[in-house]
Amino acid sequence: MEDAAHALAGTYRGPSLGGFGDLATLSFHETKHLQCGEGGALLVNRPDLVERAEIAWAKGTDRLRFDRGEVDRYQWVGPGGNHQMSDLSAAFLLG
Repeated sequence: MEDAAHALAGTYRGPSLGGFGDLATLSFHETKHLQCGEGGALLVNRPDLVERAEIAWAKGTDRLRFDRGEVDRYQWVGPGGNHQMSDLSAAFLLG
C-alpha cells in the first residue's frame, strides 16, 4: 500500500504517484494540498482487489453488486465500515 496523501498529481521519474503500490491512499484533510476538511480516496491499482475494496466501502456488504444487478439481494460478506464523505465536504472538494 502506497501512502500518497500529499502526492495528488505528483510524479516520480515519470510515473504518477499513487500508482506504485497495489493500493494507494489520498487524503483530503485540511493539512493536505487538496482539501475539504475530511476524507480521502483509495486508489486500487490491481483488478483483483477491486471487489474487496468495494465491499469495505459498502460497509462490508456486496451492495454494489446488487446495484449492478449481479445478485438478487445484498448481504454481509466481509469487513467494512462507513467510509463515505459527507455531501457538504464532497461539494467543497469538487469546487
